[in-house]
Amino acid sequence: ERRVFVWCAMALRRLAVAMTLCIAAGRLSGGLLQKTPSRVWRTFLGRTGVTKPTPISNKIFGTSCSLHSLRGAGSGGPVTGASHPNSNEKEVVVLEKHKGVRTFIEDGWTILVGKNAVDNDNLSLNIGNANDFWFHVAGCPGSHVVVRNPNQDSDLPQSVKVVAAGLAAWYSKAKTSSKASVHYTTCKHVSKVRGSPAGQVLLAKYKALSTGPLNPEPYFASKLKK
Repeated sequence: ERRVFVWCAMALRRLAVAMTLCIAAGRLSGGLLQKTPSRVWRTFLGRTGVTKPTPISNKIFGTSCSLHSLRGAGSGGPVTGASHPNSNEKEVVVLEKHKGVRTFIEDGWTILVGKNAVDNDNLSLNIGNANDFWFHVAGCPGSHVVVRNPNQDSDLPQSVKVVAAGLAAWYSKAKTSSKASVHYTTCKHVSKVRGSPAGQVLLAKYKALSTGPLNPEPYFASKLKK
């Protein structure tokens, strides 16, 4: 009889433990099943005290893409990373690079300036596209200036036109003059007479404007500070 009593007591204890475990499991599974994955995640974080990791992977990916676009755009050709002229979108400005050519950016417009007579020919006849704008000081030697025109606009904004003309006057024999007359047209109206000296071209048609020489160093340095 004593053995039977002990056996019954042990069986009842095991049954009580099993029922407790079943009830606890039912509560846990029911609670989790009723929660969304995000709530389960928050419940887990609340129990463990672990903070949710910040989503830095997207930030790193975006930075690497920006660096990749910068590296790929600086080898010449159109300024793929520059602010689009006449657009409200602001992007990173990447300077074009060409041998024998100075590059400036004015309000999103790329301005290219030849360094010598041979570079002038290359800029006007090879680097410049048909509808790019072309500038040269009238009546004396100077650099050829080309303003990129990716949207095929019929004319430049007046502010950009004045800057390009000012650079043409600065990089010329008229550098010390207070005013200079500058011819401007598009590259499709610029041609070379066979056998003519380097830098000497023929203009089919052009317009003229008068402006003072523009020293690029203080001008563009002041714009960077704004």
